[in-house]
Amino acid sequence: MPLVFYVPLISEIKWMGFSGVDIFFLVSGLGIYFSWTKNPSTKDFLKKRLLRIFSLYIPISLVIQIYLIYSLHYPVNSIFYVLTTVDFWFPKGNEYYTPWFIPAICLMYFITPIFLKITSNKTMFRNVCLACISIIILSILFPNFLTEAITRFPNYFLGIYIGFLIKQKVRLSKIQSIAICGALMLGILCIGIAINSSQIGSLLDGRFIRYCLIFTTFPLTLIISQLLNLLSSYKYPFLSFLGLYSLPIYLTNERIYLILESSLHISKTILCILALAITLGVSYLIQNWIYKYIDKWSSQTKEPT
Repeated sequence: MPLVFYVPLISEIKWMGFSGVDIFFLVSGLGIYFSWTKNPSTKDFLKKRLLRIFSLYIPISLVIQIYLIYSLHYPVNSIFYVLTTVDFWFPKGNEYYTPWFIPAICLMYFITPIFLKITSNKTMFRNVCLACISIIILSILFPNFLTEAITRFPNYFLGIYIGFLIKQKVRLSKIQSIAICGALMLGILCIGIAINSSQIGSLLDGRFIRYCLIFTTFPLTLIISQLLNLLSSYKYPFLSFLGLYSLPIYLTNERIYLILESSLHISKTILCILALAITLGVSYLIQNWIYKYIDKWSSQTKEPT
């Protein structure tokens, strides 16, 4: 939301709002681990996830992109880039149309069955460490490859490991809790240094801060979960709604704002509120309508037992 204001601490948190993406990757990895252990079938695993994603992604992206071509004069070939996600893999200059999270998380979905099939309970910690270290090395050696996504992948594998620990009913010891607090403090310290050092910022083109988020994401997730547990009897219906419809919200919100901004000349605050309201309504209707037919089709195509 392009709201410009400054309130001490609040503005800093707003500026670092993209760290929520790292938390989303971590929680995705955690949920994926539980899903895989229930049904360790690569075919079913990929079919379920790709169907759920692209059944929403393709129609929503197609309709919005056609409108942007018509109203805001986007190039016609942007439809090809968006639907195939090709400009995520082969970016050209500043022209970028694909919502990067979609191909990024799909890449993780393709890697996950391979990773979990070669990983046992005894090798889980080692393999997660190897995956994280390999990703960080790749991101340093190839800084222009998957720039927005690759620094988030370690948190996805960390989420898988956390899911494994939960499944094993492992509880944090005092030493481990202290280490997690230390990681949080280290990450915040490094972020502070990066913000106040133009040399670090220009050297790594902003990626340094995202490396720091590898240290802060799990501690922040624990803190948020503890805050939510303070009111464990409350079900947080609005947060549950945002979680349930997160994919269509992600696919439509920014574009709906862009469309409204081009057609309505009102304050940015009202535009943001209006765009969010329309996004929530559209997301609810589209997802329920599409998933209704997917569930009906899936039930009809299941083999009789």
